[in-house]
Amino acid sequence: MNQEEEKEPVFMKKIFLYAYNEGNLGDDLFVETITNRYKEIRFYIWGDRNNHNFDRQKNLRQISERSKLIDILYRIRPSFVAKYKNYWIQRCAASVYIGGSIFIEYPTWKNIVNWWKYQVECQKFYVLGANFGPYHTEEYRIAMGEVFSRMEDVCFRDRYSYKLFEDSGSVRYSPDILFGCEVKAKQKENKVFVSVIDCLKKSEGKSTLKEYDESYKSGMTDLLKRCLEKGCDVVIASFCQAEGDEEAAEYFYQKLKTEYEPEKLRTLKYNGTNRQEMLEELETSEYVIGTRFHSVILGLSAGCKVLPIVYSDKTKYVLEDIAASDIPCIDFRKEQAEWRKDIQEHYFMMDTSDIERIRRESQEHFSRLDQLLRK
Repeated sequence: MNQEEEKEPVFMKKIFLYAYNEGNLGDDLFVETITNRYKEIRFYIWGDRNNHNFDRQKNLRQISERSKLIDILYRIRPSFVAKYKNYWIQRCAASVYIGGSIFIEYPTWKNIVNWWKYQVECQKFYVLGANFGPYHTEEYRIAMGEVFSRMEDVCFRDRYSYKLFEDSGSVRYSPDILFGCEVKAKQKENKVFVSVIDCLKKSEGKSTLKEYDESYKSGMTDLLKRCLEKGCDVVIASFCQAEGDEEAAEYFYQKLKTEYEPEKLRTLKYNGTNRQEMLEELETSEYVIGTRFHSVILGLSAGCKVLPIVYSDKTKYVLEDIAASDIPCIDFRKEQAEWRKDIQEHYFMMDTSDIERIRRESQEHFSRLDQLLRK
């Protein structure tokens, strides 16, 4: 390798990127999407240098929050850690937070609002791909509205969130960023791609799903049995190990494996680096049973027949935005959840023209950031 090849690439500008960097397929695709869009931009993100999830993103550098340097600075004086972090942020032209459910109201919401206030005071700030809530108090909504008014851009992925702040000139709406993900409508196999969650570990603010754990496991098991009995292959997918998806996938696999032929049933686990394998498995599936929000989005984008399993209003709101009529789904929070649905009869599938239109509209998330980075 010659000296020119060894040189660090010269990046036009630098952006500090905030994201959920804990090995969630949807969030990792967010990071991949924005870094691929702006290959001439250097991105920094808090993370672990031993994390290899983004080794292919050559314009992304992970700044460790768990390094020996951080430990030393903290021992000397805790405020030095804040100064160290601020050093990296101030090197950048702006900060971007790309993520979904990043505005949930927690009991400590006042501290969180103060964090946001500090960020927007430091430099230009953009929020892309988010939804607002669940929230419980008007005080929280108003406080965050004041923060949004001071941002360069806040682009929500659902109209419900947008309408809460539509009087703010900085707030916009565009369909979820991953509608623009490079999934392809490939030749379909007689296969069901199933996204599952662990209700015992999943929560949103004050709300948890623990009370639905038994009914979710029972209903999903019956649903998967009917798929197998109709001759479909079933792939049970984990999107996020940290949130218990792997345990959930293993639970359903163990429940079903003794009753059906081994080649008809398997698990697929996202390990942080196999994004392409996950997408290819989904793309070639005729059906998607999606509990994870982005399994629904990706399934629709790939031209699959999708049955959403709703555990959060964020899924409901996005489905309402993209369809003029009611979409078949199972909301397991309801007392009489309709688990008896047949995947071969109850599903939603988008027309190719609608997919292309929504894919184009999803790119509007980046329109204001384009003005900064593509001058």
